[in-house]
Amino acid sequence: MSIADKLASAVPNKSGKGCGMCSVLEQLSDQDREAIINTMAIPTSDPQRITDKQIATILQSEGYEISPNSVYRHRQNHMDNK
Repeated sequence: MSIADKLASAVPNKSGKGCGMCSVLEQLSDQDREAIINTMAIPTSDPQRITDKQIATILQSEGYEISPNSVYRHRQNHMDNK
């Protein structure tokens, strides 16, 4: 079987977990959700940009289990700031 045939017949794997940041956002108040979304939308080139680590640390201080990498992946995959 060729690679093309194998790819055509492959069934996508479904990961066990969804986006960690989406999960956190669903739990936040409207005001906090809006503040986080607005903060994550700041472009990389903007000197006022809050880092993924800073956002994760703030959320962790409020009891949310989130990593800087989850914030990064959310920014890359769910935000329209290109």
